[in-house]
Amino acid sequence: MKVSGGKNIINGNSFKDNNLEGLYLTGSNENIIEMNNFIGNRRNARFILSFRNSWDSNYWDNWIGIKFDIPLFKMFPKAIRGFTLINFDMNPQEVPYVI
Repeated sequence: MKVSGGKNIINGNSFKDNNLEGLYLTGSNENIIEMNNFIGNRRNARFILSFRNSWDSNYWDNWIGIKFDIPLFKMFPKAIRGFTLINFDMNPQEVPYVI
């Protein structure tokens, strides 16, 4: 899903099995991306020229807390890489949402 513009609320979606990005933000600022599933995508999320976006409580199939079931790793946020910046989901979920 490609999103441009801004101030969108992206909530309750399942981005699954995409050949490129599950979610791609381009020139899209001040979005709230929360409570979504990112599963089986080549790249779960990416952003370019997009600022002040909030990522919270999403399920990521490639989050380190899922890969390594050790309490220490469950404290790490999920990094979302942009073109030159990195955003973080500070509260990634351990199990996918039922959507």
